Amino acid sequence: MDTKYIRNILIVNNKQYGKSELIKRLIEFCNRSMGYGEEICIPDMPGSHIVDKGQPVQLHYKYRNGEVYELNFIEIPAQVGFHCEWSADWTQDVYSSPFTCEGGLLLIDSCSVSKRQILADMNLVLAHGLVLIPVLIEKSGESINKERIIEDLECISGYDMANTVFVSDESGLNVEAVLQKIVEQVPPPLDNSKKPFRGFIFNSILDPSRRALAHIRVVDGEIKAGMKIRMMASGKVCTVSEVGHFLPFPAAADILCCGSIGYAAANMENIQDWEMGDTVVDSENNTLTALPGYVKAAKPTIFLGLFPIVKQDDPVEMGTNHEHEDVYDKLGKLCYDRAHAVYGDPLPEIVKDRLRLELKFIQDNGYSTIFYTAHKLVQYSNDGGHPVGVRDSLGSSFVAFMSGITEINPLPSHYVCPKCHWNHFYTDGSVGSGFDLPDHNCPECGTLLYKDGHNIPYSVLFGLDGTNIGGFGLALVQDTGLAEVYKYMEKLLGREHVLCYGDKLIPGSEKFLKYPDVYKCLNAKDRRWPANSTVRFNYHSIMDDMLSLTMNGNDALTMVHELQNLTGINPQSIPFNDARALSVFCSTDALGITPSKLADVIVNGKVTVGTLGLPGYGTPFARGVLEDAQPKNFSELVKVSGFRHGTGVWVNNARDLIKNDTVKIEEVISTREDVMNYLVHHGVESLTSFTVMENVRKGKGIESKRSNYLAELEAAHVPQWFIDSCLKIRYLPPKAPSIFSAMTALRIAWFKVYQPLAYYAAYFTVYAGGAFNATVILNGLVSQKQELARIAALKHLTVVDKDNATMIEVAAEMYLRGMEFLPISLEKSEATAFKIEDGKLLPPFNCIPALGNAAAGEIVKVRNEHLFTSKADLKKRGKVSQSIIDTMEYMGILKGLPEGN
Repeated sequence: MDTKYIRNILIVNNKQYGKSELIKRLIEFCNRSMGYGEEICIPDMPGSHIVDKGQPVQLHYKYRNGEVYELNFIEIPAQVGFHCEWSADWTQDVYSSPFTCEGGLLLIDSCSVSKRQILADMNLVLAHGLVLIPVLIEKSGESINKERIIEDLECISGYDMANTVFVSDESGLNVEAVLQKIVEQVPPPLDNSKKPFRGFIFNSILDPSRRALAHIRVVDGEIKAGMKIRMMASGKVCTVSEVGHFLPFPAAADILCCGSIGYAAANMENIQDWEMGDTVVDSENNTLTALPGYVKAAKPTIFLGLFPIVKQDDPVEMGTNHEHEDVYDKLGKLCYDRAHAVYGDPLPEIVKDRLRLELKFIQDNGYSTIFYTAHKLVQYSNDGGHPVGVRDSLGSSFVAFMSGITEINPLPSHYVCPKCHWNHFYTDGSVGSGFDLPDHNCPECGTLLYKDGHNIPYSVLFGLDGTNIGGFGLALVQDTGLAEVYKYMEKLLGREHVLCYGDKLIPGSEKFLKYPDVYKCLNAKDRRWPANSTVRFNYHSIMDDMLSLTMNGNDALTMVHELQNLTGINPQSIPFNDARALSVFCSTDALGITPSKLADVIVNGKVTVGTLGLPGYGTPFARGVLEDAQPKNFSELVKVSGFRHGTGVWVNNARDLIKNDTVKIEEVISTREDVMNYLVHHGVESLTSFTVMENVRKGKGIESKRSNYLAELEAAHVPQWFIDSCLKIRYLPPKAPSIFSAMTALRIAWFKVYQPLAYYAAYFTVYAGGAFNATVILNGLVSQKQELARIAALKHLTVVDKDNATMIEVAAEMYLRGMEFLPISLEKSEATAFKIEDGKLLPPFNCIPALGNAAAGEIVKVRNEHLFTSKADLKKRGKVSQSIIDTMEYMGILKGLPEGN
């Protein structure tokens, strides 16, 4: 079909009912307009709709001038699942789908108007340059003020909603107006039919007869059965076995033409073989560039363990492999034994009171199981040489620290003697972190004192009355560490009580599916099919009876683990007050290079700090915060982490206070604990301080309904700058994750200063992936500078461009510090890991453009059996395409290797 008669439309909203009903009405009307005698049937399956997994629907609509238009609708998968329904992970669909369309229908449920969600949906459409058509879904029998709804939405969005279409979801009234606006307002795709084939994958599904299907938007040329295509991100090559359209169910076609949307099959077993956001091209065409919209899948995996909240007299019916009847006693003994080992016997009052209070909360509210299970998991991971970090507010718990779940001590900053247990606590808030205290010897026995404590109140995790906890998360080493801990968790709890929560991108809201019988859910058959499915829960339906323990891989921890393997140095032995490591966050002096040298290569902005490549502190925004804040110690690094993760915390707030010398960095607000601690130290009552903290962190200001907190703060002489700062904040993060981020970054910074080659080897191994542009980086500083200048000149940067720029910047810094790369070696390179060889870095095979991790692994596997004897041998045993052979030849990797045996 001529592209001028094609329209591609995104349907955006989270309301399942309204969306599916509209699609039905559109199908019915289009069928009538085309004169079809029988309407397409849409089965009414329990808990299922045709759009649950973002399946496209192609309709043919006869416009009033008699022309027939091809309308392709794509609905973003809903964020709310159905009872007993396993639905594909939707986050990457949300990111990828808008790149396939030119227009967007914004569906608004007249009976349930969530202004925040509608604004987010509207921004999604407009941010991708799509033509927006608002559609207000009216329900029969409901009296609504349509004009008021539209007026309110115009006020919050600033968008002219005059072209809103009002549609009845039951009668189908005004459906034709939607179709007419699509034809008249949504532009057709560009006519690139003469260009070589290039397509965009925006979803993948499993089909009973065709196996894995890719949902494809054809951007250039055409695709048909028999073509060999290559996926640019993974480098995989396959032969297309079938193409077709969704009418709404898969229907084979001869070709998919330019501008159209449909599916492609290639005898692939797994949907992961079609990577969402990837660009597919003709396999022999090496000149095409990737389309925007690709995002690397988050490294696997988050798992979700569910724990009944067991009251003291309740029976427990979980996992046959774990003793639950005395778990509270075990947890208490564990904590008191360690507390006595650290602080002595009798315990200091501040230690005894905090530990007793938290253990009482845990016992009274049935939290023992999750705490003790978390302890066992962390212990198992640590015993295997894999460090563990915390997510959310877990580090707020002293029990979590005493039981070894976290290394974050939430008590006030303090000294304690490891020999005689002499101690001194700073309870007035004058010391931001115990790590910042100067070194001192014990006044009693002369032993060097241990320093710890980060001033975190228990209420951030438990609430004031101990009933607020809803679960917590752990961060683990990617791949091996995560997989091993998950297997141990299945063994510990019983496999039926551990759920895979997805292996791609995880939604921001982590609990969905309404499930009245959790044990029935846990024992569901085939719960891990398909491979990228997730189980979802409606959190509010189980919040009073269940807790969750989530585990996810963490790149920064993986880098720490890699550094320990490369150097043999235990990261936990690294001090947090090392002056040279701390200086990296303020200058480049410790790296032996000057900002002017970096600026000569990195043309898109000055670099005055040495944090390139440091997790959480190496992005342009983070470097800008560091340049303004100039942190000098650990607690100030924690502040910077809070600035980065909060909303309305740094820009036009803390930054101005610091730059104008209103207050010092140690006083400004960066985490929610800063609010409560500051108010308590000013004499504000604990309940008021806690409530104000909760309001501020949620962006609600200071006051609550029927409260007069502002007057209480003024009576306590809380300064005006503090009040003004609270009122500007829209989201305030917890302190514990910021402490974890600072601890990890500072340890890595130590390696960057004292073990630089290991640092760069670990960084590129963990973060490079497919973003290491070997043809640029391995050619040295001149080539790197030219590529950075080219990227800086682009008006719109793709994800690939940004990732490439980051890798090149870190590589340029490495070169400026006097270190170099070796060429990729057919005989010595690993599949994915950078090696230190002869004082230089040897890149792995996955740095070859278009060669993915799986293909790199296959090359190493067969090479280790015996070396390649020719290019033909490499192509056959290594299973690489001719285009990869050509690339390797161009890079000099195959130098001296004959053509054939």
